[in-house]
Amino acid sequence: MLGGVSQYSEDTAHDDELVVPIGQDILVVDDDPKNLVAIEAALGPLGRRLVLAHSGTEALSRLLEQDFALILLDVMMPKMDGFEAAKLIRSRERNRATPIIFITGLAWEETDILRSYELGAFDFLVKPVRAEVLRAKASVFLLLQERTLALREALARIHDRELAKLYQAEQAARLLAELAKRRALFLSQASAILGASLDIDDTLRNVAQAAVPGIADWCAVELVGEDGVLRQVAVAHVDPTKITLARELRERYPTPPDAPTGVPNVIRTGTSELYTEIPDAMLVQGARDPEHLRLIRELGLRSAMIVPIFDRGRAVGAISFVTAESGERYSADDLQMAEQLGERASVAIANARLYEQAKVAIQLRDDFVSIAGHELRTPLATLSLQMEALLQIRDDTPIAEVRHRGTKLAKQVARMSSLADQLLDVSQLATKRLELAHERFDLGALAREIVARITDEVPDARISIDAREVVGRWDQARIDQVVTNLVTNAIKYGDSKPVSVRVDGDATEAILTVADQGIGIATDDQARIFERFERAVSPRRFGGLGLGLWIVKQLVDAHGGSINVASTPATGTTFTVTLPRQPA
Repeated sequence: MLGGVSQYSEDTAHDDELVVPIGQDILVVDDDPKNLVAIEAALGPLGRRLVLAHSGTEALSRLLEQDFALILLDVMMPKMDGFEAAKLIRSRERNRATPIIFITGLAWEETDILRSYELGAFDFLVKPVRAEVLRAKASVFLLLQERTLALREALARIHDRELAKLYQAEQAARLLAELAKRRALFLSQASAILGASLDIDDTLRNVAQAAVPGIADWCAVELVGEDGVLRQVAVAHVDPTKITLARELRERYPTPPDAPTGVPNVIRTGTSELYTEIPDAMLVQGARDPEHLRLIRELGLRSAMIVPIFDRGRAVGAISFVTAESGERYSADDLQMAEQLGERASVAIANARLYEQAKVAIQLRDDFVSIAGHELRTPLATLSLQMEALLQIRDDTPIAEVRHRGTKLAKQVARMSSLADQLLDVSQLATKRLELAHERFDLGALAREIVARITDEVPDARISIDAREVVGRWDQARIDQVVTNLVTNAIKYGDSKPVSVRVDGDATEAILTVADQGIGIATDDQARIFERFERAVSPRRFGGLGLGLWIVKQLVDAHGGSINVASTPATGTTFTVTLPRQPA
């Protein structure tokens, strides 16, 4: 070969022989210069010269000048796309065996895969292409070329036994290429399955079924539930009777969560495991008793690989692939394919969970809009009726009556103003735009003022207060809001029974306690009452926006404090707020 122009043994090729390109260079065709640079960097370690073409037309011109060991061909190009270029390349006798790898930025449909193989493609990749993946795939075809050329050169000088060995090497190289095709096709099918549904359990079951028998005799998917318990969401086997045996094994001999190998270890470390061979000694070592060993041996395990599934950077599950009846052995290339599937499953799980979260958020929003509309309409309707009545009042009506009606109007206006303030607080707190104006004041004195104010507004309320002097630096308006919300909440759910307020503290902290003897809160509801729009009772029986306790918690957290609840249904509820006396 001189100057990159190769010799070609076309005149010596027969129909029953493999026509092999003996060019040494690699032709890279892509209309995007950035992609050419990236591919050039990825293939640099292979030591082959790269010839770059920016279009299908330019690629055909390069093929007239020399032969190539491999062609990397972009599918989406203007004027002449990759499929058209491939068809023209294959029309030339001397290029009909040159390996072509298609590269595209779009997801491969099954029709595209079939079309690429009809045009003689040996493999395909989806952008962005990982450098190590591209390098590995290119190495397979370069190795195939080298071994085939070595076989051809050896025909004239070695005997039948040596020739048979080289032929086996050629067959092995062909097998590698066939396995690469099979892996790529499986990944494409699995990606389509993972993207077809947002029900993650159904999707993972379909992926397990797709893996058997194509790349595994066994396939199982396990996920960590919200309770932290590992559960099997999918299992498939070429022999359905073996699934029953596997489930029996899982139930009788569950894998310890601290096991140094296997699914628990993969989830714990986030690192894949590959077992190219599973010798009987490994089964003996892992068995817990003779019966366990008998059942494991009955499965006939030969090779296995386990890859993690991630969600926001944390391993939340694993996919296990096992060979048994087929006798096949997994390699590092197989593990790489399995890890790519794990990555796709991770994306599918993240999308499914985001979808579920979005549904919950939309439902909460709709519920809130409905409740807020009802809560705002009630005082507005009362206000409208009272305004109407006031406008129709007779001129000789006593001033005391006018003031009484005006007081009622003021109460409805105050109620609407309070609802509007809560909505404004939600907006500020949700966007983290709340600013605190710290000042020095006595929490005990503020609590006494609030209790007196509420008692004036709600004469029927029975509130006792025990508040000593506890001075600190807080935002007085926001702490007023905390105390007011807790006391009015106690009156609302206190079943018309006494409410007690207490202020105490020490050198570093102030402690506010508000207790009622009302309906109480069930243990399961105590955590969620501090969530936005949440409540432990029916909104039909108790009005409000379901924001009061959420606002309280946000304000307490903003001051660096904490709030806790202790409650027993039908007995009462006690809220305890702890505040640092000095801002952090």
